[in-house]
Amino acid sequence: MFSSEIAERLGVSVDTFYRRRPQLHREESMPLPMCSTGRPVWDRSTMEAWFGRFHPARPAQAANDPLPPPPPQSIEDFRARFARVYGSTT
Repeated sequence: MFSSEIAERLGVSVDTFYRRRPQLHREESMPLPMCSTGRPVWDRSTMEAWFGRFHPARPAQAANDPLPPPPPQSIEDFRARFARVYGSTT
């Protein structure tokens, strides 16, 4: 993926993209180009993933809870948790 295509997807000119590129790498975690000399070229699949990071159809990220929830202390607690996770049983 070339700079002109990335600039078009971002809705800016190529010059603006080149000026903002260090900021995009630093603050937006934009991937680095595949080569460090000459004309910069980015991996298409990596850039598509970067463009899709805030896409509304993207599935929600898994929660990384450090500890599992405590076990239910009674049958009513279990039924309430079961209904909350799986919906109503009736």
